[in-house]
Order: sequence, then structure tokens, then C-alpha cells
Amino acid sequence: MQVNPALCQFMGYSQNQFLQLTMMDITHPDDMERGLKHAHKLLNNEITAYEVEKRLIHRSGHPVWVQLNVSLVRDEDEHPLYFVSHIQDITEKRKLKEDLLASQTKYRLIAENTTDMIGILDSDLHVAYVSPSHQKVLGYTKYEGEDPRRFFHPDDLSLFHKEIEELKRTKSMRRFGLRLVQENGQIIHIETQIVPIYDENGQLGNIVYVSRDISEKKRADEILIQSEKLYRSLYEGLNFISKETQRVIKKEDLFNILVEIIGNIFETKNVGVICVTPDGRIESSKPIAFPEENFYTTDKVLIQGKGFIFTKVATCSDSKYFVYVENGKDSSCQKPLIQWLLTISRFSEIFSENIHHIEDLLSELKYVVKEKQGPAWLSRLLFKVAEQQRIKLSIDLHDSALQEQILWYRQLSEFIEEAPLPEPMLQRLKRIHEGFEEVIHQIRITCNELTPPFIKKLGIVKGLEFLIQETHIRSGEYVIEFNKQGMFDQLNEDQLLGIYRIVQELLANATKHSQATGVQIGLFNENDQIKLIYQDNGIGVEEKVFYGTSKQIGLYGIQERVRSLDGQIMFHTSDLGLQIDICLPLQIQWYDALT
Repeated sequence: MQVNPALCQFMGYSQNQFLQLTMMDITHPDDMERGLKHAHKLLNNEITAYEVEKRLIHRSGHPVWVQLNVSLVRDEDEHPLYFVSHIQDITEKRKLKEDLLASQTKYRLIAENTTDMIGILDSDLHVAYVSPSHQKVLGYTKYEGEDPRRFFHPDDLSLFHKEIEELKRTKSMRRFGLRLVQENGQIIHIETQIVPIYDENGQLGNIVYVSRDISEKKRADEILIQSEKLYRSLYEGLNFISKETQRVIKKEDLFNILVEIIGNIFETKNVGVICVTPDGRIESSKPIAFPEENFYTTDKVLIQGKGFIFTKVATCSDSKYFVYVENGKDSSCQKPLIQWLLTISRFSEIFSENIHHIEDLLSELKYVVKEKQGPAWLSRLLFKVAEQQRIKLSIDLHDSALQEQILWYRQLSEFIEEAPLPEPMLQRLKRIHEGFEEVIHQIRITCNELTPPFIKKLGIVKGLEFLIQETHIRSGEYVIEFNKQGMFDQLNEDQLLGIYRIVQELLANATKHSQATGVQIGLFNENDQIKLIYQDNGIGVEEKVFYGTSKQIGLYGIQERVRSLDGQIMFHTSDLGLQIDICLPLQIQWYDALT
């Protein structure tokens, strides 16, 4: 009969279109029956008005939620005239309500099914709500209205109060750890987060908390920390053993080191060494009650049981040596410790075996030196060690003393050029300057003598030519003639260096002792034989110097160098001078495993 513009606007009809419709035309079919029932009650005078939420159909076809208030107007005789309807669009309000209900349902599902403990505390810190997970985690049945502090570990109460005060001061979320006591008395670790909720007046109304049981994580962290500590100790223990064994010369020294480090790892002084003899007897470094003797008949390197752990560290003359550690009633230990002890066992067995071989070798060398001349391979080994020391000394001398001399030499040069000095003092400084220059030259010569240049790169011929040139420049007292014939590319490093050192020593002897005016040196490759011939026109030497008890150190060194190269040397001396013939094989049985 009549509609206002507001209804036309939110329903999408014009006023004329609306007046062509009935209420049933715009009512959602699912709400039709309920609307008719209320209308009949009004007509039958059972009610005077009604209010419902229902759906109307928009002109475009989509439903619109409305709040409908309906009353019936009658005439003086109580005959019904028309309905008056007040219609309010509540679509958005209805959507918000549905969203809120869905959200509440979702969060209720989360709270009731999560393993985390979710709860609400009121402003007096009493429990207002808890999720069902509380009972699963803690075991108690009553929480609402309780003071949550009764579930805390006593030592954590002060921490909880401190965090609450910080929450009130900062008005922001706090996260911290606590210990709770379960109904059965067990203690668990939790991580909790508390969030303040304020009312419209800015007063703290509630505190929402979410707590998670982190006991397993805590235990895993502790295990990780202990494991890290253990692995660090084992690593440092191996480093300690490796470092200390550099000074070990007897197996007893090795045993002392192992006893010390194993005692430190197991944090006990009940550690020592036992020897199990082939007949089964036990010899111990300490008086202690060990298991019965047949306990050690196994070939295992690690034995656990009877309150002990035994690690085999050496086998000598069929006797077994064990480092033992008393480990209480339960002698089992963690797998990393077992692996570490097995590593120690392998290391010490190899080390003690090497010590045994070295002792045998030293005994053999003492016998060889005492009874007869040592083998050629030993001479080669000693010469190689000496050359390594020469190289090290040359490098140290070049990098330290020589560089320092050059630095001071340059500073003195600048000072002489720039400083206004009296002539006598200037001349004196120049003489010091020349002395510096001579010292630098001598250090360079010494470095070259310690580490011969060019030999490996340019070959023995160029190396000897350089040596002869340097010797002639330094001495200038005699003429040196050098002859060579053949190829020398097949010589290895030891042969090259050996020949160079022999010639170096011969020239040194010529300079110091021969009083010669001429020296001839010949190097020849003939029929896979290297021949080195030395001649001078000096005063010669007595034969006892070569073959008697008064061997001259330089010539004796030449003899040893030739012998180390499996060569032969012959001396010829007279009033006309000295001749030395040296013959070296081109191929040598080197025994690389020994050298």
C-alpha cells in the first residue's frame, strides 16, 4: 500500500514497482512459512506485534537480511485494516555476527585441541579460563578460580612476579621460562608468553597466556651441551697426546701421557697401566683389585666389565699393556668415548711399535759405529738431514740478519749524504759504511754456500762454474781450470748436491792448505760412470791424513760424501801437488724407504 524511499533504496525497487508487489513476493522462500504464522497470529489477535530477523529478496536476486518489526492496525470495530512494518537492513551486522561466531568456533577448536596450554588470568591473577590441554600436561582437574602460582616450582615464584611487574610497566608482551609441578610431583619446563588485555578505561583487565612444554627440548639441549663438552674434551685430549708424544722416547713416557689424559677425560684418579704377561700374570703400576686373569685372554683392544674399562695400548714380546680406568659398577660408556678409546689404542699401538723399532735401530747403529763403518744409506740420511738444516739456516740468515743489515746500511747511506758532518767524522762513517757493505756481501756468500744456487734448475755444470767463479773472486791466489765432458741430466738431486759439496770442500782445502798456484777440476760422464778429478800444484799432504788416525776433517768429509754415493776415491800426493780421483756410479740403490 505504501513504502518510504529508504526501503526502495536498499531493496533496489522504485516506489511504483514496490506497490505492485506483495510481501510474499519479496520474502525469501525459506522464511515464508515463519512470516505467515506470525501474520495469522496478528490477525487472530493472539499477539499485538512481532519482531524477527528474516531474508528479503533484492531486486537483483541476492538475499538481504533485515530486522522486521510488524504491528496490525484495526478499526473501531477491531477489524484489521493493514500491517505496519518497520524494516531495518542488518546484512552487515549479520555478517559480522556470523564472522564472530565462526571466529569463536575456530579459536575454541584451536584452544580445545592444541597441545599448548592456553589460559586467561583476571586482574587478581586468578584463573578465568584454561584450555583442556592443561589437564593433559599437568594432570589437575580444577583450575578456574585457582591461583596459578600453586602450580609453580617454588624457586620460580620471584621470576614470575618480576615478569608480571614488567608486563604492567611496559604494557607489552613478555616471554620467559618457568618450571611447573605436575600432579604426580614431576617437574616440567615450560616456555610461556603473556599478553595484557586492557579495558576501555585503560586498566588491566585480563592476562592471556600461552605456555608450551619444552622439557624434551630442554633435555635435548642439555644432552647437546654435554655432548659438545665431551667432544671438545676428546678433541683436546687427542691434541694433547699428539703434542706431548713429540718428546716421547720410551714407551713408559707414552703410558704416563695416556694415563694423564684418560684420567682427565673420565675425571678420576683411578687410572693406571697393567701388563698381562704371556703366562697370564698381571703386573700393575698400582695395587688394586682387578678381575680374574682369564678376563684378559680376549684379543679385543677394548674390554668393559667388572667395573673397569681396559684399553690395550701396546704389545711387546707377547705381553699386552692396558691402560685401565675404574668406572664404577656400570663400566659401560658412551659411544663417542668408546670410539675415542679405540683411536687412542690404535695410535698408541703404532707409536709404541715405532718406539720399539727405533730402539732396535739405535742399538744396531751403535753396534755398527762401534764395530765397523756405517752403511752408505746411513751416510746419505745424515747428509740429507744436514742439508735440510743448511737450507733452514740459510733462509733464517737471509730473512733476518741480511735484511736487518741492508736496512741499517741504507739508513747509514742516507745519513752520510744528508748530514753536515766534519770531514774526520765523515771519513770514519764511510769506513763503517764500507764495513757494512762487506758484511752484507759475506752474508750473501754464506747463504749461497749453505744453499747452492742454480744446481736443480741449471744443472751441475753451471753450478760448478758459478762456484769456481766465486772462489776465484774471493781468493785470487790461484788459477782454476774447469773441464767437463758428457751429459749429466740423469743425476738426481742427492748426486748433484753431493758432487757440488765435494768440489766446494776441495776448493776450500786448496785455499786454506795447498799453497797452490793452479788447480784443475775435471767432470766426465764415461760409460755410466761419473768421474771427478782434482789436481793442484801445491805442497801435497801426508798419506796418514787420508788413511790414518789423524784424518783432516775436510778430506774425511769428502771420503764420507763419496761413500754415501756408493763411489770410490783415490788420493795421489807428492812434492808436485795433490791429485784426487773420484768415481761415482750413475745409478744408485737408494733405499728410499730409509732415506
